[in-house]
Amino acid sequence: MNRITPIPQKAPKVRFAGKVAIVARSRCRMERVWMPSRNREGLEAARLQFQHNTQTSNEIVFIEPPASAGAGYINAWICQLDGLPDKAGANQVWIPEGFLRQPGTTGPRLIQCQEGYDGQVWDDGVLISTRWWPIPPGRDDWRQFIDGTDAVIGLPEDPEIDWIRIPDIEMVAWRHNLSLYNLGRESVARVFSPLRLALIAILLLILPFGLLAGSYARLSLYIAQANSRISELSERNDTISQAQKTALADRTFSEAMDANNSSMVLVDALSDLRTGVPQTDASISYLNLADRSIEVRIRDYTDNDTPALVQRLEATDAWSSVSASRNRNGELVIKGIIGERKEDAGQ
Repeated sequence: MNRITPIPQKAPKVRFAGKVAIVARSRCRMERVWMPSRNREGLEAARLQFQHNTQTSNEIVFIEPPASAGAGYINAWICQLDGLPDKAGANQVWIPEGFLRQPGTTGPRLIQCQEGYDGQVWDDGVLISTRWWPIPPGRDDWRQFIDGTDAVIGLPEDPEIDWIRIPDIEMVAWRHNLSLYNLGRESVARVFSPLRLALIAILLLILPFGLLAGSYARLSLYIAQANSRISELSERNDTISQAQKTALADRTFSEAMDANNSSMVLVDALSDLRTGVPQTDASISYLNLADRSIEVRIRDYTDNDTPALVQRLEATDAWSSVSASRNRNGELVIKGIIGERKEDAGQ
């Protein structure tokens, strides 16, 4: 039988475990132990016993998670510490290559490992015996492995299986869908050390405050943008309102001009008013014309010559029945009739 050249395989991804260190099959041995109870306390007791037995041999222990918590066998892998790739750290999860391969069904199996070859005996998906060789085993090596397994553990009863024939060498893939929970309590303790748990707790405490701060910042931005938009709309409304007022005043003035028989009457009246008001910085703030009755308000008129102003306007052809007074805003209010013949006004 020809030897197959080993092909390096990348470590599989194990959920929540981070980077995984694979211990080569050549560095490990498997021990199968009967346990009256395979619950958490029983597995921890078995782990402590294995660790006690390996304290002076520079070895570490990995116990395969059992299928149930009742009585039965457990598989414990004892591996040399110097077999960890790159001296795996204290918080790194390590997994024996023998456990990491996809399980078999029932019968013998010979697989190629990262280093050497591994003979296995499976019973209904459970590994009950294994032996490692640096090169493919010969007929005598394989017969010795099978006879030893039968004597110590007992081979599965299946008449169709030829135990003496050496199986073909297989390249077996890694297990799929592994998570940190599948690797047992020891692996969980390696990942979630007290320091790492403290850091996670701090992050969990800080995260809500960070989310609140981010929400507050976004809300403040939205409020600022809304206020800016409201200010723009307010300015626009003011502009529209002012334009409406101007248009209304123009419309009122146009209607007054149209109501008058002759637009020149108002022009003459305003011309006489400008002549009668010698103060150049005074201006008209309000004008109302109803038929021929006119009301004009003059702003910033400081001369105290109201009677004289009335006389000057009465002396013109355009004004008659003129009166003048001050309102509470200090404006000079002039009322009268325009465009009426003097003889008509005197009748």
